[in-house]
Order: sequence, then structure tokens, then C-alpha cells
Amino acid sequence: MTGLLTKADKAAAKHLNTLLKLKTKSGYSHTPVTPDEFKRTGRAVNALIENARRANSSTGH
Repeated sequence: MTGLLTKADKAAAKHLNTLLKLKTKSGYSHTPVTPDEFKRTGRAVNALIENARRANSSTGH
């Protein structure tokens, strides 16, 4: 699912994959999410938001 993004930005693809894994686990599994997974997803979200801000500022918006 993140194949095209991987070609454009490997780090962003990694962060998105982290979020998608947790979405799948929390939606389809009875296994609770661990504190480490919460931390990891928080870092992934922050990194993706920062990438979006940089991309937006580089276009002059």
C-alpha cells in the first residue's frame, strides 16, 4: 500500500506503515495496544505532520 510513497520518501512511508499497522491491530485484534506502540505512533504522526508542513512551506503557502 505504501509502495509509491516509498519511492518518493522512504521515511514517510515507514511512518505511515507504523500507523497502518496499529490501525489494523486496534481494529481487528483483541490484543491491546502497548505503551511502546502508542509512543511509536505518536512519533510517526509528528514526523508526517512535520513533513507536510515543510512541503507546504516550500510551495509558498
